[in-house]
Amino acid sequence: MARFSRRAFLGGLAASGAAAAANQAKLAGSESQGQPSRGGEHLAELDFRYAPRLSQATICFPDDPKKTLVGQAGDLRYGFAKPLMVGMEDFATVCRFSLAGMQEDRVIRQWVEAPNIPIVHTLIDRPRATVELTAFATRHQNEERVDNVLMKILPKQAPVAATARIQVRTGAELKQLTGPPVIVIGEVKTNAPFLVASKVGPAHDYATFWEEAGYTLYLPYGVASQDAPLQYLVRFPQEGQPAQALQEMLQQPDTLLEEARAFWRGWKAFGRVEWSYPSKYSEFLTACARNVQQAREVRNGKLVFQVGPSVYRGL
Repeated sequence: MARFSRRAFLGGLAASGAAAAANQAKLAGSESQGQPSRGGEHLAELDFRYAPRLSQATICFPDDPKKTLVGQAGDLRYGFAKPLMVGMEDFATVCRFSLAGMQEDRVIRQWVEAPNIPIVHTLIDRPRATVELTAFATRHQNEERVDNVLMKILPKQAPVAATARIQVRTGAELKQLTGPPVIVIGEVKTNAPFLVASKVGPAHDYATFWEEAGYTLYLPYGVASQDAPLQYLVRFPQEGQPAQALQEMLQQPDTLLEEARAFWRGWKAFGRVEWSYPSKYSEFLTACARNVQQAREVRNGKLVFQVGPSVYRGL
């Protein structure tokens, strides 16, 4: 057996390192071929291979203490757990939106409306229809802060009858207070409204609410067609508002959406300073600035950052 010396080891290490560098350069060159360029600028594609497996989005306003999160299935998440060793999905209350029936939901796509507009859309596939969930925050006139989810059911072909289903996993005790046509679910001890919901348009059916592995609310059924999608608006008061304060806009979801869009279109990511970067780079910078300002809030008259569902920030 030949003697293996230190000189041979270092020589082999140098040779292998040079070969690896050459292969890496070759790979980088082959990946860059065919990439579009503009004005001599190389526009690389985003690499999602190392993206987190789970993600969440926030819909709140800048400096908003009510930092509602939207999960990957379009669910709303409240009250992140305070113990140190918890997972990112350990929330005290989770509200999921779907349709009645035995079929499983399949999330086709989820997207934010624009880098500067945190309105979160989630498209869910069912055998005979699709469900689009639109989650957004509002401060309409005297309503104060409200979370909203607009459910839009669109059939794939022929008209289809459907019933919206809301599943709530929470440790709080809930009960149905009113409805329909306006369904109010509130806390047992205080009667404070937890959610206010309604079918958009006339409601001729009843709502069902029962406790089983949490709570399940079935809203009045309706018929969805290509020309007239079936819609429901579900509203979550965030500042202890009475249900009556939220009822007026239950039949006007498009007005609420346009108000939310108008706010964010007028929002300045960098105050009086303007930054200009090419295409996607500018969008990325705007989205980062929005996230930072959504994470910020006012405490004792000062702006502070308590970012995300961390151990010191119980969302």
